[in-house]
Amino acid sequence: MTLGFFLAIGYLLSLLLPLTLFQATIIVIANVFLILSFISVIVFHEKLGDIENSLGGFDDDDDDDDDDDDENNEDYKEYQARKAAFIRSMNIGQNEPKE
Repeated sequence: MTLGFFLAIGYLLSLLLPLTLFQATIIVIANVFLILSFISVIVFHEKLGDIENSLGGFDDDDDDDDDDDDENNEDYKEYQARKAAFIRSMNIGQNEPKE
């Protein structure tokens, strides 16, 4: 029955497009499997969400202690100054040694 369905849709497609019956049937079969793959991915994603919710959820809001502003931190400012000094001291593409 499924083969008949694929052949019938393939025959209709071959009437509309300049394809042989074999080519049209293969295209129909490929599209059906592609659609079924998308549906299975969607169902899997929903089931994974159900499992996640049943476990209490995986909340990414646990990183509340990272809310402080790193740019105001003295160590961060010192790190940025050392990094900028190192970048300025590099002689990229120069043959003369820096004095």
